[in-house]
Amino acid sequence: MLPPAPNGLRGHLSRLFADSGGGTVIEYAMIAGGIAVAIVGALAIASGNLQRVYDRIAALF
Repeated sequence: MLPPAPNGLRGHLSRLFADSGGGTVIEYAMIAGGIAVAIVGALAIASGNLQRVYDRIAALF
Protein backbone atom coordinates (compact mmCIF):
# COMPACT_ATOMS: atom_id res chain seq x y z
CA MET A 1 0.00 0.00 0.00
CA LEU A 2 1.12 3.58 -0.51
CA PRO A 3 2.74 5.34 2.44
CA PRO A 4 0.62 8.18 3.82
CA ALA A 5 1.32 11.51 2.18
CA PRO A 6 -0.18 14.76 3.44
CA ASN A 7 -0.86 16.39 0.08
CA GLY A 8 -1.54 15.55 -3.51
CA LEU A 9 -3.12 12.64 -5.28
CA ARG A 10 -1.07 10.10 -3.40
CA GLY A 11 -2.37 11.39 -0.06
CA HIS A 12 -5.96 11.29 -1.26
CA LEU A 13 -5.56 7.75 -2.57
CA SER A 14 -3.96 6.46 0.61
CA ARG A 15 -6.77 7.95 2.73
CA LEU A 16 -9.37 6.53 0.35
CA PHE A 17 -7.98 3.00 0.54
CA ALA A 18 -7.51 3.21 4.32
CA ASP A 19 -11.11 4.34 4.94
CA SER A 20 -13.48 1.44 5.56
CA GLY A 21 -16.56 3.59 6.31
CA GLY A 22 -17.46 3.97 2.65
CA GLY A 23 -18.37 0.29 2.33
CA THR A 24 -21.87 0.89 3.62
CA VAL A 25 -22.46 3.63 1.08
CA ILE A 26 -21.32 1.33 -1.72
CA GLU A 27 -23.66 -1.42 -0.47
CA TYR A 28 -26.62 0.97 -0.42
CA ALA A 29 -25.72 2.18 -3.90
CA MET A 30 -25.63 -1.41 -5.18
CA ILE A 31 -29.03 -2.11 -3.60
CA ALA A 32 -30.47 1.06 -5.16
CA GLY A 33 -29.02 0.08 -8.53
CA GLY A 34 -30.58 -3.37 -8.28
CA ILE A 35 -33.96 -1.87 -7.44
CA ALA A 36 -33.65 0.53 -10.38
CA VAL A 37 -32.86 -2.34 -12.75
CA ALA A 38 -35.87 -4.27 -11.42
CA ILE A 39 -38.15 -1.27 -11.92
CA VAL A 40 -36.92 -0.70 -15.48
CA GLY A 41 -37.39 -4.40 -16.27
CA ALA A 42 -40.92 -4.41 -14.84
CA LEU A 43 -41.82 -1.30 -16.81
CA ALA A 44 -40.44 -2.82 -20.01
CA ILE A 45 -42.61 -5.91 -19.51
CA ALA A 46 -45.69 -3.92 -18.51
CA SER A 47 -45.37 -1.46 -21.38
CA GLY A 48 -45.95 -4.21 -23.96
CA ASN A 49 -49.04 -5.41 -22.12
CA LEU A 50 -50.29 -1.86 -21.70
CA GLN A 51 -49.88 -1.17 -25.41
CA ARG A 52 -52.02 -4.22 -26.21
CA VAL A 53 -54.75 -2.98 -23.87
CA TYR A 54 -54.75 0.44 -25.55
CA ASP A 55 -54.88 -1.23 -28.98
CA ARG A 56 -57.90 -3.33 -27.97
CA ILE A 57 -59.70 -0.26 -26.61
CA ALA A 58 -58.90 1.70 -29.77
CA ALA A 59 -60.22 -1.16 -31.92
CA LEU A 60 -63.61 -0.86 -30.23
CA PHE A 61 -64.09 2.66 -31.57
